[in-house]
Amino acid sequence: MIRRPETRYARAHDGAYLAYQVVGAGEVDVIFHPGAVTHLEMIWDFPTITRFIQRLASMARVITFDARGVGASDPIPIDRPYGLDDVVSDVLAIVDASGATNPAFMAETFSGPAFLRIAAQYPERVRALVLSGTYARFLRAPDYPIGLPPERLDDALQRLEETWGTGASAALFMPSLAASSAQRAEWARYERGCVSPGRVTRFARTWWTVDARADAALITVPTLVVHSVDDPIVPIEHARYLAEHIPDARFVERHGDRHATADNVEDVIAICGEFLLGHSAVSVPGALTTVAFVDIADSTGRASRVGDRRWRDLLDDFRQTVRAELVVFDGREVNTRGDDFLLEFGAPRSAVACVLAIRERAEVLGLDVRAGVHVGEVEQLGDDLAGLAVHIGARIAELARAGDILVSQTVRDVVIGSGLELADRGTHELKGVPGEWSLFAVGS
Repeated sequence: MIRRPETRYARAHDGAYLAYQVVGAGEVDVIFHPGAVTHLEMIWDFPTITRFIQRLASMARVITFDARGVGASDPIPIDRPYGLDDVVSDVLAIVDASGATNPAFMAETFSGPAFLRIAAQYPERVRALVLSGTYARFLRAPDYPIGLPPERLDDALQRLEETWGTGASAALFMPSLAASSAQRAEWARYERGCVSPGRVTRFARTWWTVDARADAALITVPTLVVHSVDDPIVPIEHARYLAEHIPDARFVERHGDRHATADNVEDVIAICGEFLLGHSAVSVPGALTTVAFVDIADSTGRASRVGDRRWRDLLDDFRQTVRAELVVFDGREVNTRGDDFLLEFGAPRSAVACVLAIRERAEVLGLDVRAGVHVGEVEQLGDDLAGLAVHIGARIAELARAGDILVSQTVRDVVIGSGLELADRGTHELKGVPGEWSLFAVGS
């Protein structure tokens, strides 16, 4: 029930397909590579990760992509070398396909060298450069003593291959997702969906053996370097090197031991927003609102039982019912797809009352509905909503059975004393959301 961006494809110079998504419609275009190994279709199962993309999209038109070799993009060719210039060519193909105009480039982890080369060789195509948790060269050299010793690379790649698909990388890349066994299991599924164990080592070797130090000194575009002091993946010395060798680079050392921007959303967004836009408005927290997800329980089975024509009629009646009750309870239809709705309300009590009315009227139609309600901060993306609160509401609704209206404890705490009957449904882990959540079922 979460609205996900459409995955599109760019064609590389050799005809390969490269997957990318466009999110938001802000003041500037930003090419953002979200981390190391990605899968654009699966990444939206992890709101702790996509929250950064959504926050960035509140101020910019964000183009994210799967690098060649992972996710929904074509594999790295095995019949010829594939180096840094090939990566640059792929990224520029995505820029052209997306229609990005003088974009800023925001690198994280592996994409740093490629974005450095783009900024150095094509400054007319680059508005600004943001380097977060990345490097110009990863391996040690006689004139680069801060890198990983080359003799340790094979051991590191072997460990990566042996543990890939088990969720082990979450402890380094996304510690917030490694807090529970359920979250680690989801991350393991994500690893397997991104790339196989054999291909991940080839991908990593390609990106870990490049050298873009010569490009750093040639950069003339505005550049921001952001790095955590105790980054467990890329030591801070790599960032200090970048800041020293890129002319007029702005350098921000952050305290902490987290690598991914997804674990450092608000402060990194504030820093980047001020750098890219010249003001800090993006650091203002999102609006507090109530979201409700409502859909018809077992809609697929019901459609198959009654037939297409009757189902279309029932679906039209259900939609009219939802929209009529929204008028009564002063709610807003954010979006709908098929038989499900994302609704927004100014107060939890109004949301629950509206969903109760929808459930009652749907029963007259012979339909069972289920719903999830949560209150929290959201981000406005045009007429759409984004943010962790939206994901939580969707996950709660997914746990609801036919006829259930489930609410979070946040909602329960706000409406207590209102006369609503709330039955404890225990604690649950919500897919892609850290921690355990107490849920309550609304009575009649």
